[in-house]
Amino acid sequence: MANKAPTGSTILDDMAGGGFPRGRITLIDGEPGSGKTILSLQFLLHGAERDDEPGILVCFEETAEEIAADAAALDWDIAALRADGRFDIIEGGLGPDVAIEGRFDLQGLLAALGARADAMGATRVAFDSIDVLLDLLDDEQAARRELYRLKQWVRERGMTCVLTGKIEETGASVSSRSSFLNYFSDACIELRRRHVDQVAVRTICVTKLRGSTSSSSLLPFIIGPRGITIADPGSAEVRHKVSTERVSSGVARLDQFLGGGYLRGSAILVSGVPGTAKTSLAVSFLEATCRRGGKSLLVSFDEAGEQIVRNAASIGLELQSQVDEGLLRFLSLRSGAAGIEDHIVNIMAEMDRLQPDCMVIDPLSAIHKAPGQVHAITPGQRLMDHAKREGITLLMTSLTEKEAQPGSYIDTASNVSTIADTWLHLTFAVNAGERNRAISIVKSRGTSHSHQVRELVISDQGIDLVDVYALGGEVLMGTARKEREFEMERDERIAERDFDRRRKTLLEERKAMAAELDRLKGQVELRDQTIEELEEAEDERQRMRSERRRRISLSRRSDPESESR
Repeated sequence: MANKAPTGSTILDDMAGGGFPRGRITLIDGEPGSGKTILSLQFLLHGAERDDEPGILVCFEETAEEIAADAAALDWDIAALRADGRFDIIEGGLGPDVAIEGRFDLQGLLAALGARADAMGATRVAFDSIDVLLDLLDDEQAARRELYRLKQWVRERGMTCVLTGKIEETGASVSSRSSFLNYFSDACIELRRRHVDQVAVRTICVTKLRGSTSSSSLLPFIIGPRGITIADPGSAEVRHKVSTERVSSGVARLDQFLGGGYLRGSAILVSGVPGTAKTSLAVSFLEATCRRGGKSLLVSFDEAGEQIVRNAASIGLELQSQVDEGLLRFLSLRSGAAGIEDHIVNIMAEMDRLQPDCMVIDPLSAIHKAPGQVHAITPGQRLMDHAKREGITLLMTSLTEKEAQPGSYIDTASNVSTIADTWLHLTFAVNAGERNRAISIVKSRGTSHSHQVRELVISDQGIDLVDVYALGGEVLMGTARKEREFEMERDERIAERDFDRRRKTLLEERKAMAAELDRLKGQVELRDQTIEELEEAEDERQRMRSERRRRISLSRRSDPESESR
């Protein structure tokens, strides 16, 4: 928006209706360590780097060298920006040896700042720890007078101004002079740092925004290498990218089981107790994605990426080459090292940075067990929503607290089973002292899938699904299945031998009967020939008889005596 200055955080821009109001004053207040200086610095640097809006930071507590060192720790190269004339730092604090005589005001500071802004063409300015300056004034009225002097200066120059101020843990300002800042400013951003379940959680909220709509949601954020990253809250309206394209699960029989594979951009939940091959299924899915040339992200908790690569090799999956080619990226986190909100923000930031085609969170239940949740929506829902909006096919594993029988299931600790598109449940089937893995599809939206239980078999050639046998109402797997297969193969061999024997006997009988038939055919032909000869002889005899009668008749007609008579 033309009347808003982007902050360097797309989420904060959305919360503030496009950014901080241009030509006006925005207050960022918060407790010590809540990230006030970092956010103001991020606002200035974003303008200098991305929006061609040079900026100046006026600091009252820290020196320029200290600010530069802090920025370097966040991978911000402010030295280059200062050398290019796109950013500068002015130290406005008074040293301990400075004595104030007479009435103190901001005229001198604003004059020097204006000259520097003119030289740089600066349009953004931030006063860090403005409350320190206000405490130098004689009384509250003087503080308000100088604040209005500052506001007039900002309006005349059309500068977009940010002030930072301190508040107590209770939310109150540290002094009565700085408490006026909330009423004085055109926009107020409140940063809080508090402990939830023994975990430090930072949150941000837009508490005031004149002349514009804004979100009043309280959102968690983290301070990382790129500054402040705010958790994506999602939208009130559910809008996701939808596709009918199928992506392979990495297991051919499972693809058949699912009617062709997973739907692209869908969310898949794989649940089960430890040891049921959840991670193996997840890794097979990502390996198949990499083989197609797609990018993959595997977020693992309490297990290093190198260990996953090693374990995958034992089942015939070679992942190291995919890592080397940059197709597969591991984000390995320790579940207890941070709170829920930190984990979610880190994962979303990595999703946005890498833009993977497919990703795995293994296990999602580790996030839900972490402390410090402040958002009303569960972590699984937020991650699923973010992935679907980006068209990422997301597979999540989740530990179940109890073991279910094959074909039945127990809801997961992740509480996302109802909103996942596909839910695969893995169980152990124990029979005759043997434990075997079984897989079933609890649901798969938009997919014509099998409802049967399959046995999941892992070997050095990978994962395969095999049909189970039902005998007397009992499902047979493992050794019992193999014994049943052996019995069926034995019965088949016996049947084949019986068939061969009977076929051979019948062929021999047929051969004998054919020989007899040939002999009888010869006799029939001989009889036919004899009959033919007999008929020919009879025909000849009849012909000769007729000939004799004709001659006799002729001889009688030629006798004169017979004629005279």
